[in-house]
Amino acid sequence: MSLFLLLTASAIGQSLLNDPVVPDSLLQDRKTAYHYYKAHYWDECHLNDSSLVKIPAFKQRLLAFFEQVVPPLPDSINMEIDKLVASIDNKAVRDEVLWTLLEKYLHPEYMTHDQVFIHLSDRYFSQLPISGLTEDNRRLIMAKADQWRRLILFSTAPNLQLFDKKGRTINMQDIESEYLVLFFYDHDCDICKEESHDLEALCQVHPEVKVLAIDTNYPFKPYKNGFIHVSIIGHGDDPMETYDVETTPLLYILDRNKRIIAKKLMASQIEQLLFP
Repeated sequence: MSLFLLLTASAIGQSLLNDPVVPDSLLQDRKTAYHYYKAHYWDECHLNDSSLVKIPAFKQRLLAFFEQVVPPLPDSINMEIDKLVASIDNKAVRDEVLWTLLEKYLHPEYMTHDQVFIHLSDRYFSQLPISGLTEDNRRLIMAKADQWRRLILFSTAPNLQLFDKKGRTINMQDIESEYLVLFFYDHDCDICKEESHDLEALCQVHPEVKVLAIDTNYPFKPYKNGFIHVSIIGHGDDPMETYDVETTPLLYILDRNKRIIAKKLMASQIEQLLFP
């Protein structure tokens, strides 16, 4: 890189660190000050300068915007993504923004942020020519979005028909309870054993909660407690794929209508969530 480009990149990188200055006249009203700050957040960023993609401060500022400035609601995040992308004419910068956000929301911090990944897939990665995006990767991103689409909060949980220890079919939809915990575990997993103890204690205090314990390690070994124990083997689609089980333990909370009301949380969090 030439000295001129190095100096230019350094100047741009420094400007990226400059936050907008809210006028004193707006500081008395926090809401007004916040909206001014958000509206002017990108003023010092030359969003159509391709050298941005080589500057670490740009990625840091991008992530800070969505982690600290935008409300952590999927609709708000998706709206700000669309506004930001629409304001960028430079393809290299646009693609850097999209890849950075896709990577962030592939590992969502909140239960609802899978909806942001789905939005990125549907609106951008499934449609646009994006640098570094192969057709194989495009298909993988779209498949992940479709998988998560079936698991969005407040959607009806995909049914499971799995075998218990005696070879009988347990139909998830037939289990009657106020709340049903889907507990994907591995009987050789120490953390799973700890979660099992916490779930057992929860069920003793709150009998309206039932646990469908699904052992992902075959042949399965039920824990000795009051859970409904089943194997990962059964009828229909692969439960590991259906419920995006990449690691164990993994928990989903269903209401009496078998809607997903929480997911990917620890057993110790359930009581506060359901019985605050």
